[in-house]
Amino acid sequence: MKKLLFILLAVSLTANAYAIDLSAQVIGAFNAFGGTFNPNAFDQVGGDEHGRVRIEGSAEVDNFGGWFRLQGAFTIVDETDPTAEPVEVERLGNTSVNAYGHIWYKPIDQLAFYITKNPDGHWGLDGNALWGFHGIAGDVFKTTDAASLDKFSYSGSLSSAGGALAVRPGFNSAFYGGFSDGAFVSITPIEILTINLGLPVFDEAKTGNMLLSATLQVVLNLGEKGTIGLTYAGDLNKKDVWDDASSLYLYFNTTIGKTVFDFGFGTKFAEKTDTRTINYPISLGAAAIFDLEKMDLKARLLMSALGSTQFSGDRKDENEPLEILAEIVPSFALTEKITAYLKGGLTVSVADSGENRATFGIDLFPYIVFGDTDTVAFYTGFNLRNRDVASDFITWSIPVGISINF
Repeated sequence: MKKLLFILLAVSLTANAYAIDLSAQVIGAFNAFGGTFNPNAFDQVGGDEHGRVRIEGSAEVDNFGGWFRLQGAFTIVDETDPTAEPVEVERLGNTSVNAYGHIWYKPIDQLAFYITKNPDGHWGLDGNALWGFHGIAGDVFKTTDAASLDKFSYSGSLSSAGGALAVRPGFNSAFYGGFSDGAFVSITPIEILTINLGLPVFDEAKTGNMLLSATLQVVLNLGEKGTIGLTYAGDLNKKDVWDDASSLYLYFNTTIGKTVFDFGFGTKFAEKTDTRTINYPISLGAAAIFDLEKMDLKARLLMSALGSTQFSGDRKDENEPLEILAEIVPSFALTEKITAYLKGGLTVSVADSGENRATFGIDLFPYIVFGDTDTVAFYTGFNLRNRDVASDFITWSIPVGISINF
């Protein structure tokens, strides 16, 4: 099926070769300096490098169209153990080459069929809450997950507060990022209503339960009043065992004056096995962009709570901690080609341990962009952060990056 996708894509693009729109992007970054403040470690210089090259093209022929992306990337990371004496540093590298694309057919304006493998996703309902919060700067400053400018957008980092899941939620737990892999149909029966249905036809683990693993989305576009969307993202990922981690998202956005607001709700259905039942947390998120006279201001807030794991037998049930993520980014145009961003982030984790113990993490990341992010731009900043939400180790780095768009 994947080979068929790219064969059809090649046909759709080459059928009218002169109409292909091509673009390219090169980004890269490295930590010029960095280190960790703790009793057992001294500063480490350099390390944590990454780069990415993309070539994209799209074409449209009558009611058919297609898009492709060829991407090569590399990452070099210094893994440091600050508790060792002397400090141990291991340099790890990774390279990858990937191809993505989609083809579409629109017999009428109200109906579209897609076959896609696109990591950016289709019909995401996240507004400015996910990738749009930091934009291309989040791609440039992504030398490691821990040091990433945009690390709050996506779940992953381990929480030290306790709980069986031990995963810090990201804003994608409250906002739907999009359908990225499979086939889907998009129907617009009336101007304000869109219905999207996606099937994971490329995922062998889900094809045995295709309908229960489908993604269904209903969107109401209310014009100036905003957008309302409901998304069910199926994830029945085993053929013979009821192992459901499907998600439900509710989204609303609106504009009041010059301020754009995004609100999201997300949760997963309970996942049951013979030994335990996981009740996933409920996540509530909000993001806003304020257009002020002398500066722009972005802010987002996430709260995740009420998660638990219930075990069979004598093992005591475990409650997930209350997790709060907050981030604010004021920005100032210093000149026509130089903009300063003052990102500040805070994590709060309150464990249900009988003492309601709270731990805090900070993530300060002021940076400056020189040039035009649509063409050529240079980036540099200073990142100061906890190693994790409950750690006393403070890590710092001075990243330098570049982005080039053709």
